[in-house]
Amino acid sequence: GVDLEGAVALANLEDVSDPAAAACSAREAGAVALVLTTGEEDLPQANGVLSRNEYDRLRLASRAMSLFRDQIVRIIGSFKLGGMDPEVLLASQPGLVAMVTGRDRIGSIEAGAWADHRRVEIPVVLARAAEFEGLEDGTEVRLALALERRRIVSRNVIGVLPATESPETAEWIAIGAHFDHVGSTPPPRGLLARLSSRTDFVWNGADDNASGSAAILEIARVLAAQGTARRRNLAFLAFGSEEYGLLGSNWYVAHPSIPLERTVAMLNLDMVARNPETPVYVAGTASSSGFSDLLDQANSRLAAPLELLRDDEYVMRSDQASFLARRIPSLFLSTGEHPDYHESSDELEAISLERMTEATRLGAAILVLIDRLETAPAFDEGYLEVVKGQ
Repeated sequence: GVDLEGAVALANLEDVSDPAAAACSAREAGAVALVLTTGEEDLPQANGVLSRNEYDRLRLASRAMSLFRDQIVRIIGSFKLGGMDPEVLLASQPGLVAMVTGRDRIGSIEAGAWADHRRVEIPVVLARAAEFEGLEDGTEVRLALALERRRIVSRNVIGVLPATESPETAEWIAIGAHFDHVGSTPPPRGLLARLSSRTDFVWNGADDNASGSAAILEIARVLAAQGTARRRNLAFLAFGSEEYGLLGSNWYVAHPSIPLERTVAMLNLDMVARNPETPVYVAGTASSSGFSDLLDQANSRLAAPLELLRDDEYVMRSDQASFLARRIPSLFLSTGEHPDYHESSDELEAISLERMTEATRLGAAILVLIDRLETAPAFDEGYLEVVKGQ
């Protein structure tokens, strides 16, 4: 792409379909700010919301390539998000719509450096077009911004089923699901209200990821009730802040409650209650040489074996990524995306309880078989090469 180091990117709001995605692209190119101009006189105040800017939409935009060509000064070019997981914070200054911030992963995946982040941020300013008429590329622009930061506390929750014998020295298996979602979006005002067609501002996340959260609770309940002997300790991990860049699981692997050197495998369930007519998505089978056969064995134990899709396209997009970066063999179960993904329409009414039951039973079977292994799964070092670009 074109080098925008130190520059202010300028675009017409009416030409930009996702202003926050444009801001992230501008930041990737080195821009220090993005100015969006409009002919409207009624500019929103600080409580206007520019975009929720979900991670999945940015991923789709990155594949669409040159979405904003010819719309931004000096042409940013194609998207390359580099692992940036943006969020939008409100600003305190009228005319400044939002500060798009994210966490840019630094370091190498080989070093397991995803727990270390540096802050990446870029102001997005909405301004009257008349104020920028006649500006040419290279014109010096000065911006004075007054921002208000909000610190929000997020938590992880851990439950444990101990090994039958010597739990203090036994190995651990982690079973995870994130329990957060996007929350709610303040209704936009002024110009943004006229641009938006949204009427429901609560993001319930029934599939993403109340389904996975319920699944690991059910697995824990059933295994505890069965009273079957366990070779290893089981740690049920409910992660917070997954939607804002795997923050909960990243924090956990950097500050583990259970020694990572004794954590031999991780199973993550994220969005497991939709798409009953399509295969169940399983990622991470290549992270340990025996996982593919183990998956087949687990599936064969079900009353009605499922059609499975082994694919690593999304393997770094949920909490198992934090464990893979630490060389812990990991599997990811999901029933896949749908039109309600990261929308306020992700409601209970659309959940398939039958599909959720199937995925939960598969997860439980996988967990039991991993626990019964005499030798802990070995991480396949070559797998890092597979997931680097994810």
